[in-house]
Amino acid sequence: MKNLLALLAAVVIIVLVVGYFLNWYSIVGIENQSGGHRLQIDVNTDKIKADLKRGKEKLKETWEDFQELPDHAKTPAEMPAWPKTNGEKPAAKIEAGPEKPSDPAKLKIPPIPF
Repeated sequence: MKNLLALLAAVVIIVLVVGYFLNWYSIVGIENQSGGHRLQIDVNTDKIKADLKRGKEKLKETWEDFQELPDHAKTPAEMPAWPKTNGEKPAAKIEAGPEKPSDPAKLKIPPIPF
């Protein structure tokens, strides 16, 4: 339950911040004649609708571009490490390195001059 409330609070904060920077609303402080203060919030619904419509169009274009990609480009983590030719895997290359002595007594360490 706490996680759900935290998620809801995060979504509200993100919408408020994004809406402020996209000029979806404005907050104006007004002082009364009697010395009191009043907050006036103006919501620009036309701007919100236009931005959401533009966002939907951009999302649709991106989805269509994604659908046009070849299957192997959609999931690069699942791409094979070898090219598909006749279904056989290429032989693994094993690079031979220097042999390690199995007996530490056979290990020759050069003397260090002091």
